[in-house]
Amino acid sequence: MKKIVMDGNFLKSLPPGVATFPLAASLSLGKNPWACSCENSWMSGWLRSLNRSLMNVDGVLCGSPARLRGENIVQISDKEFCYDPIDEERKRVVTISAASVVSSVVFLLLLLTVGVVVYCLRIRLFIKFKFHPWDRDECTGENMKFDVFLSCCSNDNLLHGNRIREQLEQHGYRVCYPPRDFIPGLTICENIYNAVVYSKRTVCFLSANFLQR
Repeated sequence: MKKIVMDGNFLKSLPPGVATFPLAASLSLGKNPWACSCENSWMSGWLRSLNRSLMNVDGVLCGSPARLRGENIVQISDKEFCYDPIDEERKRVVTISAASVVSSVVFLLLLLTVGVVVYCLRIRLFIKFKFHPWDRDECTGENMKFDVFLSCCSNDNLLHGNRIREQLEQHGYRVCYPPRDFIPGLTICENIYNAVVYSKRTVCFLSANFLQR
């Protein structure tokens, strides 16, 4: 055979095995809707290897995909056959989304770690920087006689309670100290009630004696 004409046969692909057969006849493959997919990328190199045996070179055009429709197969590189911008864009979006999720998780873990460290070291930090989140007066405008009611067992008054009172008063706090400020003649319950009501805060010195009482 001197000439093989396969024009207009609605061909989309050829078996790769045809590239192994020597071709002496002229070949025409025009007017077919060739599928220019990655699987058919071999056709470009094979058609170029035919040299003058390929007739109607300008008519061997891609029918699909849409991005290559109307392009000449002979002039398309292997990379263009296999490159899908939509798929690449999808991969890019997935990559960006995954990176965003990972970054968010890392940030939350870092934030949680910092929170745990701060919580564990909160007392040292409060002492170091002389700051405490409770250092504010929520009782502005209220009729408060004391800043703090110091509640401790009578057995601990002299040894511990009085020392705590002195330290508080040295810092300018008004302390309700039971041995000094409880009103004689009132019951212990009345005195405690008045001390709690008219003090901004209550500090309890929890000792073995306090728990036993």
